[in-house]
Amino acid sequence: MKPDVIFTILIADDNPDNLKVLTNMLEARGFDVRVAMDGVQALSSIRTSPPDLVMLDIHMPEMDGYQVCKALKEDPELENIPVIFVSALSEPFNKILGFQQGAVDYIEKPFQLEEVEARVSTHLKLQHYQKQLKAQAFSSEERFRLTFENAAVGIAHARMDGSFLIVNNCFCTILGYEEKEFDNLNLQDLVAPDEQEEMFAAFQALFNGQTATIFREKAFVRKDTTTIWCKATVSLARTSQPGEEYAIMVLEDINERVEAEKKRKIMEGQLRQAQRLEAIGTLASGIAHDFNNILGVIIGYTDLAIRELPDDSPAREDLKSVKTAADRARDLVQHIFTSCRQVEQGKNPIRIDFIVKEALELLKASLPAFIRIQTRIEKCCPVMADPTQIHQVVMNLCTNAFHAMEEKGGTLTVSLEMESVFPEAMDQTCSLTPGQYNLLTISDTGSGIKPHLLERIFEPYFTTKSMNKGTGLGLSVVHGIVKNHGGEIFAFSEEGRGATFQVYLPCIEERTASDVNDEDGGEIRGGNEHLLIVDDDVLYLEMMTDLLRSLGYEVTAAGNGEQALYMLRKTPDLFDCLLTDMTMPGINGAQLACKVLEMVPDLPIIMFTGFSEAINCEQAAKMGIKAFLMKPVILSRLAATLRSILDRNKDLIS
Repeated sequence: MKPDVIFTILIADDNPDNLKVLTNMLEARGFDVRVAMDGVQALSSIRTSPPDLVMLDIHMPEMDGYQVCKALKEDPELENIPVIFVSALSEPFNKILGFQQGAVDYIEKPFQLEEVEARVSTHLKLQHYQKQLKAQAFSSEERFRLTFENAAVGIAHARMDGSFLIVNNCFCTILGYEEKEFDNLNLQDLVAPDEQEEMFAAFQALFNGQTATIFREKAFVRKDTTTIWCKATVSLARTSQPGEEYAIMVLEDINERVEAEKKRKIMEGQLRQAQRLEAIGTLASGIAHDFNNILGVIIGYTDLAIRELPDDSPAREDLKSVKTAADRARDLVQHIFTSCRQVEQGKNPIRIDFIVKEALELLKASLPAFIRIQTRIEKCCPVMADPTQIHQVVMNLCTNAFHAMEEKGGTLTVSLEMESVFPEAMDQTCSLTPGQYNLLTISDTGSGIKPHLLERIFEPYFTTKSMNKGTGLGLSVVHGIVKNHGGEIFAFSEEGRGATFQVYLPCIEERTASDVNDEDGGEIRGGNEHLLIVDDDVLYLEMMTDLLRSLGYEVTAAGNGEQALYMLRKTPDLFDCLLTDMTMPGINGAQLACKVLEMVPDLPIIMFTGFSEAINCEQAAKMGIKAFLMKPVILSRLAATLRSILDRNKDLIS
C-alpha cells in the first residue's frame, strides 16, 4: 500500500547488495529513495537536500553511522530528521549507543522486508504528524502574535513585581514609549507617584489569589509626562510551571470619553449656576424694586423739605445727611440691579485695551512691591460697552487677585487678546455665541478657591473674605456687567494653585446709536402745565405729586392704568404730559402708553421704573415715549427732562 504522501529516504551502506534490496523494496512501496556508499557522501547529500528519513549502516569507511547521526543531531536545520540504524551488530551496547546518538530505531541484519517497511512507514508517519502539529502550532502562534500586535487595545504581560514581559503596538502608542523601552520600565512608572503603592498592592492581591480581576479607570502617565485616561483590566494567566504566572493587562484609551464627561459636567455646572443666579437675581431684584420706591419717597420728600427750608435752617444739614445716606442706598440698589442684570447701561463702541491699561496704571501705584504684575495687552476690535463698567470689572478682578496673594505675595497676570469662538471647537465656552471676542484674562498665584465654593462665587453677597475685605457684591456685579454686555465670564481654580478669570466680550463691526433721553439739568426749573402721573405705589405717588406741585405744575394722580385711561377718555385735552410707572398690576406702563397714544397721539409720555426686562430706552423711543427715567428719580433730572419735553412739544404745536 502506497503512502498518501511521497517521502524521500536516504540509505547509507557500503554494501551494494543491501542498498539494492532496500531500494527495490522501498521504491516498490512508493518511496523516493536516494543512496550513499559511505558516511561522508551520506552527510553531504543530506545537507544538500534533506530527506524525510535516513537509514544508516554503522560500519562505513571514513565516517561511520554513529558519526553521521551525531553530526545530524548537532545541526539545528537537520536535527529533526529521523534516523534508523540498519546493522548486523546485535549487541545491546551497539543499540544503546545508537539511541544515545539520537536514532529513533534500530534494525538488525539480516532483516525482514515487511518489518523494515512497517518501521519506516511508522516513523515517517510520526514525522509527518509532528510536522503537521508544528505547522498548526506555528499557525496558531502566528495568529496569536498578529492578534496581539494588531489589537485595537493595549495589551501587556507583566510579572508580579510589575516589570513587563511583552507589550503590543497599541500599548506603546497609548503611553508614548517604544517597545524596547518597556524592558526598563515598571507598571508603577506609568501611574502618578501617589498611586504607585495602591497599584503594587492590587498586583500582589491578584497574584496571591485574593482578587480575580483588577478593574481601574485612571489617568496614566505618558512618556512626555502628560496624562491619559485609560480603562485597565488585569487578570492572571497561570502556567504549568509554578512561579511563572504573569498578569495580562488590557489598556483601553477612554480619554475622549472622560473629557466629554468633564465638558458635560461643566455645562451642567454652568446651567445650575445660571439657574441659581437667575433665581437669586429674581428675588433680589424684586426686593430692590420695592426698596427703590421706598428710597424714592425718602429722597423726594428730603429734596422737597430742603427746598422749602430757609438757607440758615439747622435742619438743612441734617436733611442733607439723610439725602447722602439715601443716595448711598440708591447706589447699593444699583449694584444689586447690575448683579441681577436688571439695569440699563449707557453703552458706546469702545476699545477696551485703553481702559485695561488705564486701570493697570492705577493698580501699579497702589499694589505693594511683593505683588508682581505681568501684562500682555493687544490691540483689539471695539465692543459695545460702558467704559466705567468695564473699568469696574478690571479693578474688581485685580483687587480680588491682590487679596488672594496678600499674605504670601505672588504674580498678577493680565492679558487682553482677540479670541475666535468656533462651533466645532467650543468646550468650556459652550454658552457663547460663535464669533469674535475680546478675551480678558486675569490670573493670580494665590491660595485658590475650593471646588465646592467655585460655583457660588458669582452669587450676590457670597464671599469668603473677612468682614473688612468686602461685601460679597463684587464678583456678582462683575458677572452682571459682563452678562449685560452680551459676554460671559468663566472662573478656573485649584486650591493652593491660584485662580484665573476669563472675560469674553463680543466684538462689533459698526457703531450702534447710544441711548437717548439722559438729560441732567443743573438749574431746577418748573412750570404750570397740567400733568397726569400714574403709579401703583401710594407713597411714591403722593411724593411725586407733592414734588411736581412744588415745581409749580398742576398734578392729577392715578393709582393704576385703568384709572388713567378713564380720565384721558373723559377729558383727552386736559393734560399736557403723562408720567407713568412701568411695572404695575393690570395694565403696565408700556400697554398704557400704547393705548394713550392711540387716543391722544400728541400727548408726550415720560416713563420711569426701578427695572424692566420687558422694555428699554430704544424700545420706549420706538413706541413714541419721549423719555425713560430710572427710579428713584433725581429731582434735577426730572425737572430738566420735563421742561425739555414740554418746551419741545409747545414748539411743535405752534
